[in-house]
Amino acid sequence: MKRTKAFGLVAVAASLSLVLAGCASTTATTEEPAAAPSAAAPSAAAPSAAAPSAAAPAADAVSVAILTGVGLQDSGLGRATQEAADSLESQFGAAVDVQGSMTPEGWAEALRNYGSRGYDLVIANDIVGQAAALEVGPEFPDTKFVVINGYAGQEPNVSAVSFDWEYGGYLAGLLGGIASKSGKLAGIGADETIIPIVGLMDGFTAGVKKINPGAEVQVSYTGTGMGDPIKATQQAKAAIGNGADVIFGVANGGQPGLFQAATEGGALAIGFGVDEYDVAPKAVVSSIMLDYAGAITRVFERFSSSKLAPEVVIEGVKENVWSLADSRGLLTPEQVDKVAAEVAAATTK
Repeated sequence: MKRTKAFGLVAVAASLSLVLAGCASTTATTEEPAAAPSAAAPSAAAPSAAAPSAAAPAADAVSVAILTGVGLQDSGLGRATQEAADSLESQFGAAVDVQGSMTPEGWAEALRNYGSRGYDLVIANDIVGQAAALEVGPEFPDTKFVVINGYAGQEPNVSAVSFDWEYGGYLAGLLGGIASKSGKLAGIGADETIIPIVGLMDGFTAGVKKINPGAEVQVSYTGTGMGDPIKATQQAKAAIGNGADVIFGVANGGQPGLFQAATEGGALAIGFGVDEYDVAPKAVVSSIMLDYAGAITRVFERFSSSKLAPEVVIEGVKENVWSLADSRGLLTPEQVDKVAAEVAAATTK
C-alpha cells in the first residue's frame, strides 16, 4: 500500500503498513459463525447468535479473537480487521480467530463464547461491541476484553482504545478543501449515533473551512452502522446534484455505492480506514488511513507485558495513527504541495 509519498511523507504517516504484502496468513476467518472444535458442536443457531469458530490454539500460543460488525472485505474497517489479525500471527505467533459481519444483537453471545473457551484476549474492533464487553467482562475475569473505537474501561478486565477522530476528519477536510473547485463538498457517514463517525465529520467540516471559509459542507448519514450502499449512493448523487465535487465517505458497507456515484457524477471521493483507491480509481483522490493494525499491535504488546489496564487509551499524532494515501495523479503538483504543507502545519501544532 502506498502511503503519503505524494504529500511529502508528512509526519502523520503511520509506522506500520496496514497491508502486510507477501505474508501468508493462517488466521481463522469467519463471516458466518461455526462451532468451536474445543467443545461438542452445538445445535444450529440463528445467524445473530454469532458463535465463534476457532481451532484450538497451540498450548504455547496466545489465543486472540478479533471481531467487527462489517464484512472483512466490505469496508476499510473490515479489511483493517483482517490485516491486524494477520499482523499478530506473523509478528508474534499468536493464534488468532477473526469474525466479521457481527449483528448488533450477537455481540454479547459471541464475546461470551470466546470467554467460555478460555481465550486470552478478545478484541472488538467496533464501537458497537462496547456494551457487550462491559456486560460480559465480569463473567470471565481471566480473559481480557478490549474495544477499539470504544469509550469505557471497567475493572478488572475491560479496556478501550479510541482516537482523535476530529483530527483525522480535519486532515480529510484540508485535502478536500484544496481539491474542490466548486467550494461545495459533502460528508457521508454510516450512522449519526456512532460518536467516532460524527467526530470525523465535524473535523472534516473544520478542515474544509480552514482552507475555504466560504465553502459549503453537506453532511448526511445512511442511518445504519453497517452501512447502506443504496442510501449512500442516493445521498452521494443528491450531493453531486447540489454541486458537491468532493465527498468524504465513512459509510462502512456503503462506501462502494458512494464511490460509484462519485465516479458516475465526475466527483472526487476521499476514503477512510485503508487505501480505498482500488475500489474506484477514477474517483478516490486519497484516503484517510487509520492504523488499526498498529493500534491492535500495541494492545497485544501491553497485554503481553501485563500492562493492559482497564482504561481508555486515546491515540493520535504521537502514535502516528493517521496517514494519507497517495493521490495517484488526481491532484495537480501544486495541490499536492499545498496539502503536504497544510498537513505538516496541522501535525506540528
